[in-house]
Amino acid sequence: MQANRAKRKTPVTLRDIAAETGLSVSTISRALANNPAIAEATREHVQQTAKDMRYRPNWQAASLRSRKSNIIGVAVPDIENPFFAALATAIQRAAHAKRCSVMLCITDDDPEMLSEAVEMFAGHRVDGMVVVPHESATDLFATPLEEGIPVVAVDRRSNSPDVPSVVSDPRPGLEAGIRALMENDDITIGYLSGSLDTSTGRERLQVIEELGAELKVDISVYQGTFDQRDGYEGTMSLLAKDVNAIIAGDSTLTMGAMQAFCEQQLEISQEIALLGFDEIPIFRYHNPPLSTVDQQVQRLGEEAFELLIGEDKLSGAHPIVIPTVLHDRESTYLR
Repeated sequence: MQANRAKRKTPVTLRDIAAETGLSVSTISRALANNPAIAEATREHVQQTAKDMRYRPNWQAASLRSRKSNIIGVAVPDIENPFFAALATAIQRAAHAKRCSVMLCITDDDPEMLSEAVEMFAGHRVDGMVVVPHESATDLFATPLEEGIPVVAVDRRSNSPDVPSVVSDPRPGLEAGIRALMENDDITIGYLSGSLDTSTGRERLQVIEELGAELKVDISVYQGTFDQRDGYEGTMSLLAKDVNAIIAGDSTLTMGAMQAFCEQQLEISQEIALLGFDEIPIFRYHNPPLSTVDQQVQRLGEEAFELLIGEDKLSGAHPIVIPTVLHDRESTYLR
């Protein structure tokens, strides 16, 4: 039997597994689907036999039967940005757990590239789309929605009333972080703001301004984009204003600030305090470990996927909001 398997060139079918195990095709099908109606021992035996025979499910045939592709489209601006890489990974893992595949597109935050991605997803008849939207893409999702393809916006709010959003609330994490910075004597804070043509950039700056007024602390703002170079240039500009604490508006701005500190030979938590944004592994292992505002990216991705495949009618009126949390480490305290 082993020799025959080695020579086999045609794909293994359910009938082949049935012949090998002496069970019916329907029992094989249900066992591979983990149907609890099939005894656990039988399921394990069938699944091991299928693995030994190198069985691969015929997803195309299954899609034709169910009229579903079991594929979702995911569009993010920049996979080199640690946050968006983590977001795409979180969505992919959530999809994999539900036996869905992911078609990933990188848009470079370009509305035309996002439009092309949406058209490609629709052309492949994906079961749904999870996208990081662009501010200028107002009618972009009208066609897929008319064709019955659901769309969910993640990280940024959608400006379409028919597209729901899953976003983070920057206030809890930023407030806790600013309060931690204020425990230092003679603290002077600067904020590296990201693009105001994104809902995330506007909301984070608004929260910074509100918290500055509420907590009676002056916060100098450098207005830039979500880019490491702007993080570097913004930090150099704020240092010229004699700030001794920097709050970064995202992970790339955080890395830009760290680059400037290194160039200026400023030791974090000795001569300068830093509150980073996004819980990136390298920030945890930095010496000293960086305090960060965590958007809970895993939850963002999971919630976006679950909303996409859920049975509730999708609406943009009431976004799902995930609170940020502070990971309070050494970088916010001057010794």
